[in-house]
Amino acid sequence: TFGLLGTAYVSKENFVSAEGAFRNALLLQPATPEWKLGLARCIFRQNKFAEAVSLMNDLIERQPDKPEFWLLLASAHLGLKEPVAAATCYEMIDRLGKSTPDTLTSLADIYLQESNYPLAVETYVKALDLKPGQKIDRPLRAAEVLNGRGARRQQC
Repeated sequence: TFGLLGTAYVSKENFVSAEGAFRNALLLQPATPEWKLGLARCIFRQNKFAEAVSLMNDLIERQPDKPEFWLLLASAHLGLKEPVAAATCYEMIDRLGKSTPDTLTSLADIYLQESNYPLAVETYVKALDLKPGQKIDRPLRAAEVLNGRGARRQQC
């Protein structure tokens, strides 16, 4: 089928051809979420973030419990320079109980950029607690930024 052809093109990193194959697959099998997800990933890899957001919103509407959908949506929002929308996606991943140190650190980075220092610190700590022994370079950089911005201890 076209969906399998799209998957083959993705494995060869030929995202334009994969996009065409997934679009054809969706014409023949519109109810197959794998083809829409494949299309969304191809679109994302081509930096067509607005279209990726639209596709992911449709997938999430049908299956809101899939953390990988929320993660791709967050990445697309970041590509569109919409960090607050991306933060909402990362928060949803956390509510689903599927956070990783990377997703939490990305969320904390957004809080830091938005000057929400208490939430940033809380989220960095949560990320560190999730996997003891992990690299701490990002949280350390964040601490330097907090210090440099003069975030008072009471704020954190």
